Amino acid sequence: MLNGLIEMITDLRSEQGRMLRKNFVFKIIPTLNPDGVARGYYRLDTLGQNLNRFYMEPSKKDQPTIWAFKIMISNVLNLHYYVDFHAHASKKGVFMFGNNYTDNERQAENITFAKLVAMNCLNFDMNECNFSEKLQGIKDKNGQSRDGSSRVAL
Repeated sequence: MLNGLIEMITDLRSEQGRMLRKNFVFKIIPTLNPDGVARGYYRLDTLGQNLNRFYMEPSKKDQPTIWAFKIMISNVLNLHYYVDFHAHASKKGVFMFGNNYTDNERQAENITFAKLVAMNCLNFDMNECNFSEKLQGIKDKNGQSRDGSSRVAL
């Protein structure tokens, strides 16, 4: 998916890519878990930590890539969208999880973005998307909550 995004936004013949480049600045980080990925893990690092649970308060020593990412992203002005591509432990296909906002306008933008993606991507499954508060509050088997995930923390 990341390769497809990069190809689309850098294709000089693509009208969609041209419009995106004209209106947005893209910050692309290929992986925040290179050691884990090199060992075949999709989310755990070499210490067995699910790095997608440490975005609220990452440790420079224990989650150095997440810590550095938070420093970098805090310096980005006018962040409009944040997309975290990664595999899911039990779901298949292309879908989005989003945060539940009490602000109706913000929540409408969240869901509208997913619907626009669904209209433009045959592989996107809108029925698998979830933007509910219930999903945010669920704890993992080890007791960690999704409040520490990048989508919630950012």
